[in-house]
Parts: sequence; structure tokens; C-alpha cells
Amino acid sequence: MTLNNVLNQTWEIAKKNCVALIGFGFVNVLCSSLTSRTSNQDLIKIMKKVSEGDLKGAKAIQELANSTPFSATECIIMLIGFLLSVFIGLILFRFVKKAIDEDDNTSFTDLISSSAIGYCMYLLKYILYIIAIFIATLCCFIPGVYLLVRFAFVPYIAANEPELGISETFAKSMELTKGKFLQLFGYGIIGVVITLSGFLLCCIGHIFTGPLAVVFLGVVYNEVINENAEN
Repeated sequence: MTLNNVLNQTWEIAKKNCVALIGFGFVNVLCSSLTSRTSNQDLIKIMKKVSEGDLKGAKAIQELANSTPFSATECIIMLIGFLLSVFIGLILFRFVKKAIDEDDNTSFTDLISSSAIGYCMYLLKYILYIIAIFIATLCCFIPGVYLLVRFAFVPYIAANEPELGISETFAKSMELTKGKFLQLFGYGIIGVVITLSGFLLCCIGHIFTGPLAVVFLGVVYNEVINENAEN
């Protein structure tokens, strides 16, 4: 597995599926806007106080802390946005795998077909993935980065191998990343750069670079699988 090979594969897949990836990115941005709406309102409040010169010590921040940031309606909207984002992520991971496998016989219906139990299991795995990394990061930054790399393939595996249990999904990611930490850490940085590069174009480019980073992850996953099969 070489970086040049991974980047070339990623770009070829992205060119072939450009319209679909932009569609995924656009829908994901809409869903994300539901979860960040309240945070943006708080930021506006802070900026307004700064412009008014009312930021002596922690006065403005304290006022925000004492206010009620979330109404019941806002909480419901944020929850819906989160659930939709997870569902779009599930479909995107499946789409990327089909694109890498050059499976042109898969319809959109096949991508979204999943039982309620199957979606709930994916949601549970995804939440546990986030919690594990969050807790590790709270303990110390280094363990957080370590788990982020070792669990990098968990969402991808959870989406495409729903038959695996929770422990099996995490164990498979740990097994695939064993002995490849530094290499995958480097690839992870490149993935972050790909994602953030979209914000250079007034944030519009993120509609494409977000899904592009998922394609990059999928290609890396496929390369790791092929390497293990050869050894």
C-alpha cells in the first residue's frame, strides 16, 4: 500500500461518482445544520457582546452559561439532525464500498435497505465508537489519537458487515490496524486535510471533500484487506 496508489484510486473513484458524492455531501450539510443551529446562535450572541464591548472578564460567557441554551424544540431538531446524519453516513459507507468494488448492479434501494434492528445496531456501534474516543481523549490526548487510529475502520465495517456483533466490529478494526499505526496515522492526517480543504472555497467545497475523505478511507481499508490477504 503506497500513498500514491491510494490517492490515485481515490481520485478515479471520485471522478466516476462525482455527482453522487456531491449529493451525499449536500444532504449531509443540511442534516448537520440541524445539529449546529443552536451552537451558531450562541456564537452570534458572544460576537454581539464582543462588538458592544461587553466582554469584561467572563461576564458575557457567564450570562450565556446561566441562560437556557436548548429548548425542547431545539433538542428534538438536533436529535433528528443527528439521526439523519448517521443514516446518511451509513448509506455513504455502503455506496463507497460498492464504488470501490465496481459493483454497478447495486441500486439506491439496495443501499438504503436495512431493517430497523440493523440501523439501530449501526447507530449503537457508531455511538460507542464516539464515546470510546471521547473518553480516551478526556484521559489524555495521546490515548484519544491512538484509539482514533485503531478504531478508524469501525464505522466502515459496521455499515458493510452488519452481521458482525459489536465486539467483533471493534476487534476487526483493531486487527486490521495492528502494526500499521504510524502509517495509518499519516493517512489520517491526509484525510483530515482533504476534509478541511473544502472550507478554503467559502465552505462550499466541503460538500465534495467531505465524501471524498470517506472514499479515501474506503480505499485505505480495501488496501489493508488486500495486504492481509497476501500475507
